[in-house]
This record gives sequence, structure tokens and C-alpha cells, in this order.
Amino acid sequence: MPSAQLLAAGIDVAHLVARGEPAAALLTDRTWRLLNTDGGAGLTTYHQKLGQIVDVEVAVAGAAPVPADIAYRARTLAPQHPGIAQLITAGTVTPVRVSDVVKLRSFWGTEVYEYMHGFNGGRYPMAAGLLMSADQVVYLALHRSDRDFTDEDVADLQCLQQVVAPAYAYRAALDAAIRQFDMTTAGLPGERLSQEQRATRPVIAATLCQEFQPTRREAEVLCLVTAGWTDRQIARRLGITERTVRKHLTEVFDKAGVRGRAAVAAWWQHTLDTEPTPKR
Repeated sequence: MPSAQLLAAGIDVAHLVARGEPAAALLTDRTWRLLNTDGGAGLTTYHQKLGQIVDVEVAVAGAAPVPADIAYRARTLAPQHPGIAQLITAGTVTPVRVSDVVKLRSFWGTEVYEYMHGFNGGRYPMAAGLLMSADQVVYLALHRSDRDFTDEDVADLQCLQQVVAPAYAYRAALDAAIRQFDMTTAGLPGERLSQEQRATRPVIAATLCQEFQPTRREAEVLCLVTAGWTDRQIARRLGITERTVRKHLTEVFDKAGVRGRAAVAAWWQHTLDTEPTPKR
């Protein structure tokens, strides 16, 4: 069972994230201390464009800040990291312990390890995905120098992940809805919304997809997407192809007026809270 302190920390972080307030310092400090990660904890955000990393933000607690030259090299090496690919596959469902993906003794001698873990002595890494979208990947990474994480540690991190990840999805969906609303109400170039219009943007954006109700199969796909499952995992669970999964999601995107997995997950969660029975 995760400690009450860990769950409380997750709730505090989720509230900050949902409100759009800075949460990285609190998240990294609490996890570093409560999960006893002597190598520190880091919250990494990859900003992507067309599948390529264009910028990286890293917040660290319990370890020295990442030097600029190390951070730049780590960014270029990230696609080669064996745990990153697994992390993206796992999405926001389960943490990834690097020792479960690759033999650590062989990994320790690589350039990827040195620039992403070794400079801080993080011989035993573990990470949990908090947001996986087309333009952003956010994950919490923990490091130990003298021993690997136990199955109980993985379970504790997963509990934290399940509290915090939905807040990131909600915030990303809300920001996307606001951007879409700005675009549709912008009018002439250079026109600015009044303070009153800006205050009502989230409410108006939230009404854009109230009329659409998915089919039962679409609802099944949506439930699994909201849980952080990948297309491959959903296809295996439902006995359909990944192409069919993508087709269902495209239908939902078009009919509900949302774009992206995080946005549709937040919309579906709201739908479940207000009208849980999908049409047949």
C-alpha cells in the first residue's frame, strides 16, 4: 500500500497541474523524499513537433541541476534510450523500471546511460509517464545509486501516476480547447478577446461536444484511451486491429470536435460523469 503521504502529495500536485500552476518542484521534491531516491527525482518535458524533440525542460530535486551541455546531449540521445520507447508504449498506465527492459551492466557502459543517468550516479532508473501527446511527453524519473527499485516501489509510483496523470490530461485538453476557441473567435487579425470573453472560454469550449454521444464500441475504445492504453493494447483487448482503433478515434475526434488523445480522454471523463450510458 502506498503511504498516505505519497497519495496526499499526488493530490496536491494534481490540483496544481489542473489549475495550470507550477507543480514540478513539489512533485520532484515529494517523490525524492518519500520514495528514498538517493539519486534524485526529475520531471522531464519533451516538446515535440512532427515527432521530433524540439525543446526539453527538466526540473530536479535531490540531485545537482543538469548542466546545459549534458541536457543538450541527452536530448539528442533520448530516442535511443531503451526505456523511453517502453515508457511511451506503457503510456500513463504503468511505470517502467529500466532493469526490466535491458541488462543494466551492459547499459551502464553506453553513452545513453552516461548522459541521461550516469553524470548523477543514477545507476538504477525508473520512470512514470504523466502525459503522452503529439506535442508533449512528460515523465517523472527516479534514480538510485546503490540498489534497484522493488516491485513495491513500482506499485507506489503507479499509484502516484494514477493520481497525477489525469490532471495533466485534463490541463492539456483544456489548454487545447481554449486555443481552439481563440482561433474560432479571433475575428480580424490582431483582435483581442475581452476579459469577460476570456473568462468564459472554458465554459463555451466545454459545450462544443455535448451533443455527440458515441456508439458502444467507440465508448469501449474511449474508456481504454482514458486509462492511458495505446492503440496496440486496445486492439488486443477488444480483438480488433490497430487501424480499426484509429478509425474509431478519428470518428470521435470529428463528431466531438476535439483533437488528440488527451483532449478526448478529458472529454470522455466529463461525459461519463454527466451521461454515462452510450447509445447502442
